[in-house]
Amino acid sequence: MWRWAEAVAILALTLPAPPALAALDADAARRESQAAIGRQVGDFVLTDTQGREVRLSSYRGKPLVKEGGTMIICHPLRDEFHPEHHPSYIEFFHRCLAHGTDGAELGRMFEQEFARNPTYIHMYRYGHAYHGTHPFFMWYWGEPAREHLGRVIAAGCEEPEVAARMGWEAADTLDEAIAYARREGLAYTVAMPHDKRRRPKSYADNFRYNRPA
Repeated sequence: MWRWAEAVAILALTLPAPPALAALDADAARRESQAAIGRQVGDFVLTDTQGREVRLSSYRGKPLVKEGGTMIICHPLRDEFHPEHHPSYIEFFHRCLAHGTDGAELGRMFEQEFARNPTYIHMYRYGHAYHGTHPFFMWYWGEPAREHLGRVIAAGCEEPEVAARMGWEAADTLDEAIAYARREGLAYTVAMPHDKRRRPKSYADNFRYNRPA
């Protein structure tokens, strides 16, 4: 799968096993969930390409890119999918996106077929795969952003056909992408990779009743 989707979902085989379900207290989980309502979430602080500190809170209620603007991302965009975790993504990318990028149309044409696919159902129930319709809902999730943006340019793209399949454009380098945007008179925003220290955890930790807010 594309590397950016690893942020959406990857279950590493080396992660520790999830805690036993018997150890979970449903009543305590419910109380913790109710207590979290209204609790303030911590801010995200990043550094832009000029080394300046940027706080996500300063963009509260505002889109990060102007309507019709150009977003430049730095990513190799390889045609890579995990056959055990994301089997339906392979078909979605190669077969469904060949018909276009409109989420509503893709859903009308293919969603029920993927939902009833016996192979995807089996891998979801007894293996480590996401549900067969998972790629559709990830695609629906990004629909408002795709409608908001004028275009997306992938700098450092190693497989331009991947960018084209998603309705994006490709550039060999960030400088080339910025030069192209300036030459075309496009307003643009650059999204740089953010180094983040990852704390190994089990997928089940996402559902712990006592996890940090």
